[in-house]
Amino acid sequence: MLGNIYACTEDYQLKKFSSAGDLLTTWNDVKSYGNPTLLDVSNPMRIMIYYQPYATTVILDRLLTFRHAINFRKKNIFRVNAIATSYDNHIWLFDEQDFKLKKIDDDGSIISETTDWRILFSDVPTPKSIIENNGTVFLYDENMGLYSFDYYGSFKNKMPVTGIKFPGFNKNIMYGTSGTDLIIIDLSAGVSQKKALPAESKGYSFLKVINNKIYLIKEKGIYVYSLSTS
Repeated sequence: MLGNIYACTEDYQLKKFSSAGDLLTTWNDVKSYGNPTLLDVSNPMRIMIYYQPYATTVILDRLLTFRHAINFRKKNIFRVNAIATSYDNHIWLFDEQDFKLKKIDDDGSIISETTDWRILFSDVPTPKSIIENNGTVFLYDENMGLYSFDYYGSFKNKMPVTGIKFPGFNKNIMYGTSGTDLIIIDLSAGVSQKKALPAESKGYSFLKVINNKIYLIKEKGIYVYSLSTS
């Protein structure tokens, strides 16, 4: 949103850079909770780091100052791979033990939860990504499809979108990759297109599309490319 870039270094420092590449601030205690699994900066005022092996989430403020940590196991939540920040600064997670999408507060208490997915679906997905976007909560299983829910956790629909890596959204557009192509899907129109990733992108380990820019992580750093809209 603000054009800042966040990166976790090999020596386990979380660094925040300006859009021009200037270092703004650093958090040095990343390793205190193990190896981070996910970094969610969708709200730049409230940074979330998830440590899946330890079922623990850490919350930092915009200056990367520690605010608090939540241990899900203390709340009897033991298996979580998909997690995201909600629009109201709570946390969405998919509990793989009881097959429910849950919203929890900063104390780890459950605010809302869905029906058991084993009742909702004949073939139960195991989503690895949660993305809240434009009034909808999306859960993505690369092999089974894209599942959408409203803010209250009520199921809306399932879309047959599969085989996409690094999924992301901007309003009604879903982005992701397949091989060397960037996949762009207009969910409202059901239309998809492919664009070749920049030739220089070969060897990337992570990709994110935000505000018509492609951010790539490669061995020697972070690379930013403009996304052509033509």
